[in-house]
Amino acid sequence: MTADQFLATCWTTAGDTAPDEEDQRSPLNLRERVEAAREAGFTAFGLLYADLVEAEREFGIAGIRSLFEDNGIDHVELELLTDWWADGPRRAASDTVRTGMLRAIEALGARTFKIGPDVADEPWELDVWAREFAVLAAQADGVGARLGVEPLPWSNLRTVHDGLRLVEAAGHPAGGLIIDVWRRARPHPADRTRRRTRVTDRRRGTQRRPQ
Repeated sequence: MTADQFLATCWTTAGDTAPDEEDQRSPLNLRERVEAAREAGFTAFGLLYADLVEAEREFGIAGIRSLFEDNGIDHVELELLTDWWADGPRRAASDTVRTGMLRAIEALGARTFKIGPDVADEPWELDVWAREFAVLAAQADGVGARLGVEPLPWSNLRTVHDGLRLVEAAGHPAGGLIIDVWRRARPHPADRTRRRTRVTDRRRGTQRRPQ
């Protein structure tokens, strides 16, 4: 995007839903959302994969692309893949979503493939995550997009530094960070709780090392 473009993230136009709800799908029609974004001056649009699946049933993938083009949307961001680092049934489910997202990214000409960290805050192995991230970045590059991971204060990639460590270890030019400036300026309550816990631990003579 150029400096004067603004992207309406998937939550900007989603209406009465939120990331912490079991069903994150927007109750609004994609046409309504895209037209609202255009009227507000946005030329880039973020879409949750679950909403894309719903929209594809109504408009078809070609219809979605036309909807974006007709409303001056020339940058599309598709999210959010999780469990890309896992194995077993979780990985199998994730790979199904991955295949669908990559197909849609190529068909829509989307530029950004957004993935998330582990919000269960489980321990992670840098080598394993870096290898998986590099594979995903190569796949994104193969369909004309860039891969971005967003550090979240309540996840195992809590800070920009955690995310940067992963991206640098992966070493793929199509992989990078997505930084939410609002979260950097206003930490999530869970992050503040962790900070208080670390301070308490230090006072007791112990200190937790960051992952």
